[in-house]
Amino acid sequence: MSAITLSTVFVTFFAVVGPPKVLLAFAQLSQTRAPAELRKLTLVSSLVAAVVGLVLAYSADFMAALFHISDQSLQLAGGVIFFIYAVALVLGVHLGGSKEDAHLANPSPTASANCCCRTWPARWRSPPCWSSR
Repeated sequence: MSAITLSTVFVTFFAVVGPPKVLLAFAQLSQTRAPAELRKLTLVSSLVAAVVGLVLAYSADFMAALFHISDQSLQLAGGVIFFIYAVALVLGVHLGGSKEDAHLANPSPTASANCCCRTWPARWRSPPCWSSR
């Protein structure tokens, strides 16, 4: 039997949330904000994430005992969730969101690169993006 450790939780969290998703959200928010405001946004969001992580890390055992949740039931529930998510990815079904984007088509590589490049603020663009304006 394996217990849930800090390293397994970190790896799972890193795989599910992941830096690319966070960076894309940050890039979207940074389009309309000044650099000083971006630094404040980064600092506040990092502090909030650290506080929430610490509170959850220290209260997880108490909450699991309060609701009589075992390690095995959490592992089973996590496995079922990951399995459903994996099947949806294989079948091309978008879980969550609106019905308009229930099935996402695969864009061409050049369209994807141009779209991604245009979402970044102009001061962050690399030279290939400047030619695609």
